[in-house]
Amino acid sequence: MSSSNTTGNAAGAAGNGGTGNTNTNSRCRWPARSAATPPAQILNKIPELEKAIFDIGPNAKPDQFHRSRQAIENYIQTTYKDPRDLVQAFRTLKPPSSLVPPTRPKRDPAKPDDYDCDLHDYKLAKDTYNTRKEKFAAHEANAWGLVFGQCTSTLRTALTGHAKFAQCKDDFDVITLLQL
Repeated sequence: MSSSNTTGNAAGAAGNGGTGNTNTNSRCRWPARSAATPPAQILNKIPELEKAIFDIGPNAKPDQFHRSRQAIENYIQTTYKDPRDLVQAFRTLKPPSSLVPPTRPKRDPAKPDDYDCDLHDYKLAKDTYNTRKEKFAAHEANAWGLVFGQCTSTLRTALTGHAKFAQCKDDFDVITLLQL
């Protein structure tokens, strides 16, 4: 009886590729896994933006970019203080038109009183411009991290290989990041 067990084990070992396992279940093949890729891994863990993912590849949906951009825009509007310039940049993918520096008035010898009024208006406009520019720069840096964090690891890898990415990252240019 022991000799038949040894020959059974030897035959089983030969049939299993030399593993020595005689279990008949080990010969069964597991069902093939589906071809779907695993769920996207994003850096941000913001509940409001759970489904707002920028992706490329087989899982990317045609309208996903637009819906993700819309969700991030809504998040910025509800959480940032005075985000109007950043929202305008998100919508148009261009720098906001309100961030153009005011022009300094020129002195007209025929109207010296007008120059003083124009200079006062210019100083107020310049202060407003500087405040909005600083706020936009701070918001843009936060939005850059937000948008980049909502990209899948595949897209982040593709973006880091792009020629314009290094400059975009150094400047926190969210508009260029969305255009890449």
